Amino acid sequence: MSNRYHALTDLNNPEGCTVHFWSNTDHVSEMQFTGINWMDLRKGIAEWKNGKLIQDALPTLTTNQREFLLTGMTPEEWKRVFG
Repeated sequence: MSNRYHALTDLNNPEGCTVHFWSNTDHVSEMQFTGINWMDLRKGIAEWKNGKLIQDALPTLTTNQREFLLTGMTPEEWKRVFG
């Protein structure tokens, strides 16, 4: 499994933040996460990386948001790659 790295930006945006994803395979992507406080998101990502199931660590995220954290692929990229 490749290492996954996440960075949060736009932290002053009251509607959410931007999550940047990159891995040791050089896949780089970003996605806007709305409806979640960045501190809660950061805490959930840490819990997930420490072994908690992603759906338990981040239950308020959509499946698309959780998939982005796992793979770095946006819904548009999934559609392009898998039809």
